[in-house]
Amino acid sequence: MVRSISNVNPYPNPATSQLNVAFGADTTATVTLTNMVGQVVATQHGVTGKATFNVADLAPGMYIYTIETNGAQVATGHVVVAH
Repeated sequence: MVRSISNVNPYPNPATSQLNVAFGADTTATVTLTNMVGQVVATQHGVTGKATFNVADLAPGMYIYTIETNGAQVATGHVVVAH
């Protein structure tokens, strides 16, 4: 069965203290937040519909979010953390 990810909406962007990554998927997903040098700074497993990250302690800058469902579908995008 093909799993799909749709309606990806990271908000607020830029984020100051909390980042929400909302998405539509027909299964659970793993959502990962990575800095620009490739270090994973936060991960949530078994997410359905929205992942919420506390970004208050992250350095200001650009980050990449990755949403992966059962290793079959992947969606990525950029978000900005600004304090």
